[in-house]
Amino acid sequence: MVRRVPSKQRNAIVRHEDDHNALKRLGLLLAGGFVLACGFVYAGGQHFAALRLGYQTEKRARGTKAWAAAPASSADRSTERTH
Repeated sequence: MVRRVPSKQRNAIVRHEDDHNALKRLGLLLAGGFVLACGFVYAGGQHFAALRLGYQTEKRARGTKAWAAAPASSADRSTERTH
């Protein structure tokens, strides 16, 4: 087996600089993610509200068509208002 790094050679000491803007970037990323998540929740609410409205409209339209297609009985004619 070949040793690529001699065991007696020590690694160089690397000094790291403090990143003062890291917290600011993290906060901006967190705020952007929160805004994006809120947008998806809002869009989901709008989507399901539109579905609910569509089903209600379809239900009313079917009820109106069935009511308009049904022949009126004599009892219904006597209670109708005439203008």
